[in-house]
Amino acid sequence: RRFCSNVRGAIAMIDKLLDIFPNSASFSFNGGKDSTVVLHLLRLAMYKRGKSGKIKPALQTGAGGELITFYFDSDSCFDEEKEFVDSTATKFDISIMKLKCTFKEGLESLTKEHGVKAIFMGTRRADPDGKDIDKLSTSSPGWPAFLRVNPCLDWKYNDIWMFLRIFSFPYCSLYDS
Repeated sequence: RRFCSNVRGAIAMIDKLLDIFPNSASFSFNGGKDSTVVLHLLRLAMYKRGKSGKIKPALQTGAGGELITFYFDSDSCFDEEKEFVDSTATKFDISIMKLKCTFKEGLESLTKEHGVKAIFMGTRRADPDGKDIDKLSTSSPGWPAFLRVNPCLDWKYNDIWMFLRIFSFPYCSLYDS
């Protein structure tokens, strides 16, 4: 029951936030397991929006008010992570904006140049930076202003893996090491 409630709750939250930020929401995809779950929750929410007659946004790069999906690409990223991000983009027809800059510079660009006001993230309470935040949290002082949207914040480790395995969604091969 908890698992189904988590999934339904996350999709409902995403749907509401897409209504509130129809042209200014984005998704930070880093290829991690939690981020991968949020990717598929976004896809499920958008499918549901399409079925209910709402305007169906796409996981693209912002043209026409679509949800911007971005990835911070750096030399410190693992090859397996980069390959997973690219293969996921191809498999699910997602255009991913690759940012080759610091996090702060990338967030400044997203907020100022692309009008991003909300970012869907895969943060969970068990993460080092997840203990003192809420499902909806403002960005940290000194950083560009945006709303952090954490639909899986209170999911447990097992919930993440259950979601990926029940739906047979691919995940980064580094988790198999």
